[in-house]
Amino acid sequence: MTKEPGKKKQLLSALFAMCQARGDYTFTGDEVKAFAKDIGFGNPFDAVKIDHSKLLPDEIREAGYGVLRLGEGDFEFIMPLSRLFHVMEEVPRGNIKEIGYENSLLNNTDTSESSLLSLVYNQTIVSQFLYNQPIKPLIYFARRTNMPMEFRVGNKSFSSDRLQMEVDLVLERDGVVTVFEAKNTFPEDFAITQLYNPYRYFYEKQQSDIPNIKSINCCYVSRKRSKTKQEVRFHLYDFADPMDLASIRFIRAASYTLKV
Repeated sequence: MTKEPGKKKQLLSALFAMCQARGDYTFTGDEVKAFAKDIGFGNPFDAVKIDHSKLLPDEIREAGYGVLRLGEGDFEFIMPLSRLFHVMEEVPRGNIKEIGYENSLLNNTDTSESSLLSLVYNQTIVSQFLYNQPIKPLIYFARRTNMPMEFRVGNKSFSSDRLQMEVDLVLERDGVVTVFEAKNTFPEDFAITQLYNPYRYFYEKQQSDIPNIKSINCCYVSRKRSKTKQEVRFHLYDFADPMDLASIRFIRAASYTLKV
């Protein structure tokens, strides 16, 4: 017996069918809310939050589409899927490490993504990955912001007067800015916008009022926990073309298994 899709996937399927029927793959936040009410999905804002491609219904993935947030309550199904989601690279064997650490007083009080970032910063694991030495660079905490943005996904151009984004963490050392996305799971892929939008935010700052920014990169941090250990993976990226979301470029990856 085939399991019925969850309400989030039902909502996305209904939106996709609507767009197919009218031959226009853009849709609005009001349409999302209307379908959410009909289906009984409690949080319409979460319906179009697609952090990895497995959250999409099968028929949308098989058709090669993903969802792109355009800002100001507008969205679009676009293809190919590979330009919106990046498949995680394997960590090279030589970059798989096991380290011991002293469990700090508050380490186990929280299992949130922010606690993951606190852990890798406080234990200087992230600085060993980024800078190859156990130091503590300047740290700037999570925030939500928005900005006007013109960008491309491959050869297709988009423009938004107000594109919202969330920045999980920012580190800076010697003019090199690193923006972070954190997840308490090991996904097969991830939505590139999670890194690209914060990257573009600081790229625009570099072009205007903070010219001393030397370079910008993006770090995706993921974790799996058990009772005796936890594994943390780092994947570092930048963008070959700052105007093109699909130009994401892999730099390096490492994995650290932490045992108390």
